[in-house]
Amino acid sequence: MRTCLFDDMIGGHHGSYLFGLSRAAIQASQNLVIASPLEPDTNEADWFRVPVGERSAVLRGRRSLRAVTSTCRDQGVDLFVDLNLDKNIWLIPRSLEQINRRFHVLHQTHQYRFEGRTASGRIRTLALRTILRRLADRGAQVVVHTPRAFATLQAILPRESIVKLGYPIRPVMAADESDSGETEPSRPSVLFVGQARHEKGLSDLLEAASRLPEAAIIRIVGQQRPDVRQELSSRFTAVPVEWIDRFVSEAELENQYRAASLIATPYRTSFGRDGGASGVLLETLAHGKPALTTETLRDQLPAEYGGAVVVPAEDITAISEGLSRALHTLPAFTKASSKEGPAFIGRNHTFESYVARLAGETSVK
Repeated sequence: MRTCLFDDMIGGHHGSYLFGLSRAAIQASQNLVIASPLEPDTNEADWFRVPVGERSAVLRGRRSLRAVTSTCRDQGVDLFVDLNLDKNIWLIPRSLEQINRRFHVLHQTHQYRFEGRTASGRIRTLALRTILRRLADRGAQVVVHTPRAFATLQAILPRESIVKLGYPIRPVMAADESDSGETEPSRPSVLFVGQARHEKGLSDLLEAASRLPEAAIIRIVGQQRPDVRQELSSRFTAVPVEWIDRFVSEAELENQYRAASLIATPYRTSFGRDGGASGVLLETLAHGKPALTTETLRDQLPAEYGGAVVVPAEDITAISEGLSRALHTLPAFTKASSKEGPAFIGRNHTFESYVARLAGETSVK
């Protein structure tokens, strides 16, 4: 099978997602072509560089995707995987239909919902739905990663045009005994990973922690906007916060997960409306760590999962009580999460199973 993986974006999850899939495809003996601005970390695939895509440069993006399509046709590609339909929905040429099997990965689905949209936004939603139906009518399949996104598309497309797959995450790295990493504090530590965007609820977590008589250390890992960090630091002076305000390597992030007592994903309702998967929550499960999360992410947890405290989103009292309960019963939550979390990830969120499904080798329920 000759497969092409296409993603013309850089930054964020794009590199780890693309290269994780490429390694799995090569391991599965697929004959692989990668079309990306990012040079692969393997020489076992054919790579051709494409320019970085910009959402505002529609005409240039169409030309680029036409060139990718032409190259795929010339190289005998029979499976094409577009890893970023969120942007590429406006760019897809009819010539792509010459490739036998076509998958388009949609990470977020809020633009396909009418709820909360302005008048102009609803017109845009109608246009997007029309394009999506046209793709499905012409044999393409759309991949989504969450139950919420799947439900959104079910109202638009026939079931056979939708593929629901667990978002794949990188395997947990083995601990490096030569790297001492972070020293575990004498009191529990709560880890928050990523940028403090509004929908991720960091301010809710800090306010909840400020209500506890003996707050745990809140460790925030990831590069932040200076104004956001300043605002949060000035508001929550009584909360013991450790900022690791920079890009961290995968190895360092692994150490942070291992050192944490509890991982917090206090995401707000707006995150759930986007329909996207939470990589941090999935990495928490993979590491077997207990979690404090909100109802927004409940449908991304295993059924009857014993390793998390789930509270209503944006409810500071509930988040504070949940945080207190989690910290006071850490041994029980840690025991459950260490057993149930990695097993769930192994069944549902590997790059190998993702690639196998796209190649038609397995079924998904």
